Amino acid sequence: MNQTTHPTPRTRGAATPVLAGAKKGASNARTPVETADSLHSMAVARIIDLASEGEIRGLVAGKQSIYLDQVPIENPDGTLNFSGVDVQTRSGTQDQEHISG
Repeated sequence: MNQTTHPTPRTRGAATPVLAGAKKGASNARTPVETADSLHSMAVARIIDLASEGEIRGLVAGKQSIYLDQVPIENPDGTLNFSGVDVQTRSGTQDQEHISG
């Protein structure tokens, strides 16, 4: 059985360590600190949903009928859970306008 050995790298005749490390002692452990949430983001999506053949009556409760991640856009008291949401509906008539955008 042949085994191939890899020579240790040498610099001017002295062996150079290939890998070195040490375990950090428990006496130097620090307590983790959680910083305040400062993440702000804005996402933009254009969604066309509920295609049908022929006329429909529309959303039963307006923006309360539309959910994003299981949260309604509008609460029953009229307050919004999401800002900047534009909803356009079409009932499926022959002479309806196209959806802008």
